[in-house]
Amino acid sequence: MARSDKTYVTADELLERIREGRAALTALWAGLTEEQMMCRPGPQENWSVKDLVAHITWWEAFILERVTDLISGAPSEPAEDTDILNARVYAQHRDRPLAEVLAAFDANWPQLKALISSLDDEQLNRPAYYRTYDGVALLPILGAGTFHHYPSHMADLRAYVERLRISLRGLGGSRIADGCCG
Repeated sequence: MARSDKTYVTADELLERIREGRAALTALWAGLTEEQMMCRPGPQENWSVKDLVAHITWWEAFILERVTDLISGAPSEPAEDTDILNARVYAQHRDRPLAEVLAAFDANWPQLKALISSLDDEQLNRPAYYRTYDGVALLPILGAGTFHHYPSHMADLRAYVERLRISLRGLGGSRIADGCCG
């Protein structure tokens, strides 16, 4: 695959995309109180910000495990229906403490860096045969649980934070930290 191909990404470029995506997410929730992070409804109909962070964290961990299995030749089962899987992930994590969820999110980053840094650019970009994925490169698999996944939640998270700001302005609040759930 030629380097001029727009889909060719080096390991360093992939890490930068993931780092930027994660930074954009954390910047959105950075000014929120614990109450605002836990409030339902939050950025999505039934999810708090904490639930969203747990969801993203789970998908990153799933992709870490899946790619590790693929490159080692270990068998892996096809993923379940996404909606069913997301509902199960929500149920498993909805009562976890916020600090635990945020710590798990933070813990994924060094693991992502280590895994991606261990791959050469050809491994990332060259389609190969893997037990569950025939003729697929690792890049789209990694992207599906990281930098391609983050934007699907950014608009909801951004809208939630903006609703908090608007709500607080109406109440005379000057900071996001002054209220919950817009």
